[in-house]
Amino acid sequence: MTQESERAYIITGKQLDRLEKYGLNPDVELFVATIRSCPLVKTDGCLYWQTPENRDSPFCQLLEKSIEEHDAQIARARAAPSAWTFTIKPIREIITRYVGDGIGWADPFAGNNSPAEFTNDQHPDRRATSHMDAEEFCKALSGPLNGVIFDPPYSYRQVSEHYKSIGMKARSIDTSANYYNRVMNAICDKVRPGGYAISCGWNSNAFGPNRGFAIVEILLVAHGQHHNDTIVTVERKVPA
Repeated sequence: MTQESERAYIITGKQLDRLEKYGLNPDVELFVATIRSCPLVKTDGCLYWQTPENRDSPFCQLLEKSIEEHDAQIARARAAPSAWTFTIKPIREIITRYVGDGIGWADPFAGNNSPAEFTNDQHPDRRATSHMDAEEFCKALSGPLNGVIFDPPYSYRQVSEHYKSIGMKARSIDTSANYYNRVMNAICDKVRPGGYAISCGWNSNAFGPNRGFAIVEILLVAHGQHHNDTIVTVERKVPA
């Protein structure tokens, strides 16, 4: 697992204003004096800081909560489509940026190219560490996790095709929102506060605030012609 002291955050000028409302002066020297051992740089109206060991202090909790309120970044890229999501260059790049070496990450729909440590794909021919039903895989994970990659079939038709490819017939609850919800519900509480969920699909609904997540950034990947964009939604688990 990544050590808390190694995780870095960016706080925008707008968030610094919010901290002032909490009675905290966003002057760099005062921040240094307060956090003491925390490396700190203020550039272009943003405060760059590294989580100190005493992150449970009231001061650090206020900083954590300020991150929850930041505005999500939206970017757009172009790339050829592929059935193997993680081979698409801009998607591979954003996942690599968050997942790193994959330690402490889980992927219940892993396919062949997932960087996660714990991988699952119901199809027995896929390069995954287990081949279980996605919900059961998530329930079996112990946690806490650094993050989850969520790249399921993108439509009910694709869900049906998935089951057909492994010699099964999709049930009515599989070709409905229940298919996605039951997997997300089984894993959302196992992601540690400050961890991430990276969801791929044709919408940006992702895990959402009801499961304790706040959007960090969204990547739209256009594939040309009449292809749907692939939408990558990065969310951060908000500290309770």
